[in-house]
Amino acid sequence: MRKLTFEAFKNLYFPFQPFKFGIKFWAAKMALKFNIKLVMYGEPYIEYGSTPYKDSESPKLGLNYFVNDSKDIFLGGTHVNDLKKKYNFNENDLLPFMPLRSSEVKNQNLSVEYLGWYLKWDPQDAYYYAVENCGFEPDDERTEGTYGKYSSIDDRIDGLHYYTHYIKFGLGRCSFDASQEIRNNHITREEAKSLCKKFDGELPKRYFDECLDYMGISEIDFWDITDKARSEHLWIRKGNDWKLKYTSFDE
Repeated sequence: MRKLTFEAFKNLYFPFQPFKFGIKFWAAKMALKFNIKLVMYGEPYIEYGSTPYKDSESPKLGLNYFVNDSKDIFLGGTHVNDLKKKYNFNENDLLPFMPLRSSEVKNQNLSVEYLGWYLKWDPQDAYYYAVENCGFEPDDERTEGTYGKYSSIDDRIDGLHYYTHYIKFGLGRCSFDASQEIRNNHITREEAKSLCKKFDGELPKRYFDECLDYMGISEIDFWDITDKARSEHLWIRKGNDWKLKYTSFDE
């Protein structure tokens, strides 16, 4: 997956895309392969504002979500045929990241649903439940880019993913966490603004070198690609420093 991660970072400034595609397609593929009738995902995407409201009126995620019959499939911004030639990939190498075809889901009785439809989705409450009932332990360090120690700590590239999101869109990891905790009445808006001022856009140094090594790039290459990913309507350069024109914690 490291070569796909590099392509996604270089072409899209989105190193997490291969991981996301695996999450999206693999569970449904395995369910169909082994005749499993129910797949449960976690929180509905509407929790992050990334799903139209009409698509969140049911606990079910339609199988069309997993289907794409096009011959022109791109992974990491590169056509799959070009990836095969460039890296000598075969079909099985790319299988975990490829969508289902309509023929594969035809007449299939598979239900994919959100657990968050049945249980209130509150990350802090989920954390306390996991500690009390499942032996979950938080990280021993604060998560870079935000103020917590327990959310989204399952992958070392998570921090880089949120950092690239901050560069592309001006919203960092702390903005996501604080916004959700405002909605769940855990913190106030003023507290959230203070946290975002302190942590949003923090470079994830803890696993930074490992991420660069995984993608096979130098730090010079990283910053060159990063600066090219900054949109002019979001960023302004002052000397050697970059500054966001607007932030999530502006008055």
